[in-house]
Parts: sequence; structure tokens; C-alpha cells
Amino acid sequence: MKVLITGGKGQLARSLLETVPAEVQLLIPEEADFDLTAPEKMQAVIMRDTPLDCIINTAAYTAVDPAESDRESAYAINAEGPTQLAGLCAAHAVRLVQVSTDYVFDGNKTTAYTEQDEPNPINVYGKSKLAGEKVLAATDIPYIILRTSWVYGARGKNFMLTMLQLAQERDELKIVNDQAGAPTWSRMIAEATSQILAQSLGSDAKHINNLEQYS
Repeated sequence: MKVLITGGKGQLARSLLETVPAEVQLLIPEEADFDLTAPEKMQAVIMRDTPLDCIINTAAYTAVDPAESDRESAYAINAEGPTQLAGLCAAHAVRLVQVSTDYVFDGNKTTAYTEQDEPNPINVYGKSKLAGEKVLAATDIPYIILRTSWVYGARGKNFMLTMLQLAQERDELKIVNDQAGAPTWSRMIAEATSQILAQSLGSDAKHINNLEQYS
């Protein structure tokens, strides 16, 4: 199996590199070489590495607050990027795994979200990620959507590392208390992704999976 991963410097991409089975050949191009906003660059990489079995798209615009004032960038990466990627996957018969987010929901539910819940994003980040999901739903390519929640790992930028750093620097921390989430270890997501992908490779069915159940 030959799998290409976008967003190679991110937490999930790094965890996938550490957890995928030995029989899987991972290709992690430099982000400048596989730019979601530059279809010709993505095409060149896919043509170079063809045939591919699957592309796992972990690349995303994840700055939730800045996205409110930078809508264009958020949609360019989170919506237009998957649109271009889906077209390339269709042209080259490649499966696509799209990593999405729990921000596609409004947060008003008092119990855990499931795959059957109706998305209702309330900010630009969530709306842009849902737009990327809808692109795949309108295609004929085999795809999987993984909705992750509060991803953290030993490297990169995440809530856990920020809190650990601030705890060393300050005697008192002031943090918002009106948010609830399910922090999810990037390695756990990577292992679940590998399992889901292995199970789906024998089927052309479309799947939507919410990885909050693994947290």
C-alpha cells in the first residue's frame, strides 16, 4: 500500500509516520511541494508518485480565532483545497481520507456527538471545514471523513503543551470555562486511522467516522 500524507509537519502526520504498519509505504512531501492552494503542484507530486492507493489530508487552516478575520485563507485551505484534491483523486483513482473537526457542530448538545448528528458550525473555521466535507459528499471517489477533537501530542502547538508551559511560568492561570471537549492523543487518532483505512481498502463504500469515540 502506498499512502501520501499532506501536512507533514503537523501532529497527526508525525504520529502516522510512527504508527503505520511496515507494509505501508508512506510519502510525506514538503508542504511547499504539495500546497493545497496550488493544484499544479499537487498534480506534479501525484504524477511523480503514481500509482497511489490513498491520500490522507491532514493539512488544514486551524487558527480558529484568526479565521474570523481571515476567511479567505481558511476557505482556500479547508474548502478549496479538498475540492482540488478530490478532483485529482478522481482523475488518478486514489482514495481520500479527509481529517475534519468537531467544530462542524455548534456545541449545544449536552451528550457526545455521533455521525448521525446534523452539523451546524458557528464560526468560520467550522464552516470552512464543513464545506470541505460537503465537497467529498458530492463526488464519486471512495472517501473517509474523520472528525477529530482537541488534538494534542508531544510536539507542535496544542492546548496541553500550552498549559504545561504556562504552568511553569505563572503562579495563576486564567482560562475560559465555557468550553467542553474531548482531548484526543494524536497517536490514538493515527492508530485508528490506520485501522479504518486497512478495513476500507477492500470496499468502495463511502464512510464517515467520528474519532471522538476513541478519546
